[in-house]
Amino acid sequence: MESSNHILQQLNEMLEKDNPDIELFETLLMTFKSEYKPKIKLIDFEYFNEERLMKAKEEKIICIRLQNFEKAASNRDLELECQKHIDLKNQFKLNKSMFDLKGGYLLYYYFGTSLNERKIREFYKKFI
Repeated sequence: MESSNHILQQLNEMLEKDNPDIELFETLLMTFKSEYKPKIKLIDFEYFNEERLMKAKEEKIICIRLQNFEKAASNRDLELECQKHIDLKNQFKLNKSMFDLKGGYLLYYYFGTSLNERKIREFYKKFI
């Protein structure tokens, strides 16, 4: 039985590789999931970012002026979600993609800064 930290280290090393072994990634993820039974979550900092936050704020204001309150509410929700992600990123000083175990959750902090991360993210989504 490998320790959770050792498996996390291996998962994080896969993010650094130019061409990650997806079969090994699957094995590591399945091992982690079966031994530690975490809930699995993707935290997508690429999508919920500062630029999207600003666009959501601007769109919300426009929708309020046009009295499209349903769309304004949708943009408000996106704005709040973006702010939560930005606050989390700042609170833990996150600046690159990584796997982490917190409070019974296997978290994948995704920044999308390299090609292999996209492959891993798409595969990881299948476990959510």
